[in-house]
Amino acid sequence: MSTCIQVSGGAYQCTCNNDYYNNGGTCTNKIIVDAVCSSTGPSDQCKDAKSTCSLVSGSTYQCTCNNGYYIKAGTCTSKINVDAPCSNTGPSDQCKDSMSTCSQVTGSTYQCTCNNGYYNNGGTCTNKIIVDAVCVNNGPSDQCKDSMSTCSVVTGTTYQCTCNSGYYNNAGTCTNKIIVDASCSSTGPSTQCKDAMSTCSLVTGTTYQCTCNNGYYNKAGICTNKLESGVTCTRVNDATECVSNAACKTVNSGLKCTCNTGYYDDNFGGNGGLCKAEIALGGICTVSGSADECEPFSSCTSVGSDLKCQCSTGYYDNDVNPSVGTCVAELQSGVTCARVNDATECVPNSECKSGGSGLKCTCNNGYYDDNFSATGGQCAAEIALSEKCTQENETAECVLNAVCQSDGSELKCTCSNGYYDSNFADSAGTCTPELQSGVTCTRDNDATECVPYAVCKSGGSGLICTCNTGYYDDNFDGNGGQCAPEKESGVTCTLGNQPTECVPNAVCQDGVCTCNTGYYDDNFDTGGGQCIPEKESGVTCTRDNDAIECVPNAVCKSGVCTCNSGFYDDTFSTLGGQCVSELQSGATCTQNNQPTECVPNAVCENKVSGLKCYCTSDYYDSNGSNSGGTCSAKTDVGVACDHSQTDECKDPHSSCVTADGGHKCLCNVGYYDYNGTCTIHRDKL
Repeated sequence: MSTCIQVSGGAYQCTCNNDYYNNGGTCTNKIIVDAVCSSTGPSDQCKDAKSTCSLVSGSTYQCTCNNGYYIKAGTCTSKINVDAPCSNTGPSDQCKDSMSTCSQVTGSTYQCTCNNGYYNNGGTCTNKIIVDAVCVNNGPSDQCKDSMSTCSVVTGTTYQCTCNSGYYNNAGTCTNKIIVDASCSSTGPSTQCKDAMSTCSLVTGTTYQCTCNNGYYNKAGICTNKLESGVTCTRVNDATECVSNAACKTVNSGLKCTCNTGYYDDNFGGNGGLCKAEIALGGICTVSGSADECEPFSSCTSVGSDLKCQCSTGYYDNDVNPSVGTCVAELQSGVTCARVNDATECVPNSECKSGGSGLKCTCNNGYYDDNFSATGGQCAAEIALSEKCTQENETAECVLNAVCQSDGSELKCTCSNGYYDSNFADSAGTCTPELQSGVTCTRDNDATECVPYAVCKSGGSGLICTCNTGYYDDNFDGNGGQCAPEKESGVTCTLGNQPTECVPNAVCQDGVCTCNTGYYDDNFDTGGGQCIPEKESGVTCTRDNDAIECVPNAVCKSGVCTCNSGFYDDTFSTLGGQCVSELQSGATCTQNNQPTECVPNAVCENKVSGLKCYCTSDYYDSNGSNSGGTCSAKTDVGVACDHSQTDECKDPHSSCVTADGGHKCLCNVGYYDYNGTCTIHRDKL
């Protein structure tokens, strides 16, 4: 059972044939797999080249398949790699990896699969990776030990077996995450709550639950973003679904999340804002002019280089400190206040002042109470001249010294009596005291700036206010008087023997205005008349048989002023003459051959030395040969005479002689009385 074969170089040896080995010089059949062999035998005693004589138990040796091989029908066959097909009837060690087992994978297919707790790691069954331990990216899907974990990137290039969504690492085991409002462990991991927007929080005593985070609420088991201010909500008067510091309230017939009192919408009224605490007085704010973010009745106002919450118009800081107090409504005009001479607590343009009934908010100069002195008004700027007003005949709403009056079509502010518009009737003037009589003025022939019944006129020293005709300076021509109506005839006056205060053509006499000579009271001395020129002879008059309205020595007769007896019209019967005393006999006259200016029964004649009044033929000069007499009717023959005149007897042939114990006109010698006429005796013919 041996054969001579070349063994090395040129040498030959007798060697045992194939399947035999040299057993102490005898070629013996090699030992089959799992048969007993000698521990001291040659190394090639085992028939299968993939087997070796090995101790199997106690002192027993057998030809056993080498590591990596298993006996298959008496032949050592390479063990089966992980995930390679195997025989369900094969030996238990047919799988190469000791941590693998031939297992049914589907139908009649069997493979060497890694045992539970192991995974095929490049052909080697390796312990599966525990939760949160490092794993291999792109490794087998079952490398993670916990079936509810997956190899996932955790940071950069680092991968770990992390619990799948909905699970958390509960002491190395991936456990279902805890739903909202279910119990959780105070010492558990931060990921134990299922909803990412929930956290394990103490709810009462020692009880912990997964509760929704701030800004979220439990909506059907899901932590949902709380609804921001201005967003439609569903639970009236409930704060659950709204952001912090807001509640679901009815707004314009719908439900909306609305910030609670003391909070503001940081989106300033737009949908989707958070409710933040209102900023206190003096606090820094962001939106100039907005009241949204500040405490009630305050707004964001520029203060130096900053924006700060300050009390809004109509409100004041009740602590008088812009960073401490609260804003309360300003006290209106007429309302009781507390801080004398301080405007803080009062409406604009007013101040706390002491009045008859204590401290009250009072409008400043230039402003008026628009409630017209009733409690509770605002202080409005006084209305300028020529601007519309509302309170007829009232001064309250107009500028100083002006009153609300109708201009015919509407009410406008107009300067009060005693004042004039400094802008001379144009708008925006002020009411200035009228300049009194005698005071310097500026607008020639204009009455605007002067007291009533006066006008600006040029005087000896420039323009001065001068009383109109019919008025007098009640300061009697000293600077600073008013122009009062001249006092009419018969009215009491004060300045004796002066015409100043009386109507024209009158003077103050004995305390009464009296018409001057040549004038009469057109109210006929009943008081209150004007003094008008007396009506001259021949002028129409009204009061028959009354001399008051006619020139002296005349009387109203038949509606015409007529000279009295003994007087004549010095215009000689034309309209407008004076009644002067008739010229007596012998007086010089002017109207030749006219009787007008001479006493009755005389005529103006030029007899000796110019025109003189001479008695007519039937009359004689009562003054005899002296001038200045009247013309008396000559005495008839036989009638008594006074014997003082030489020509008093009518008949030229008679004389006044003593007779019958007196004097009579008797015919001269040589004449006789023939029926009252002295007739010459016949013997004298």
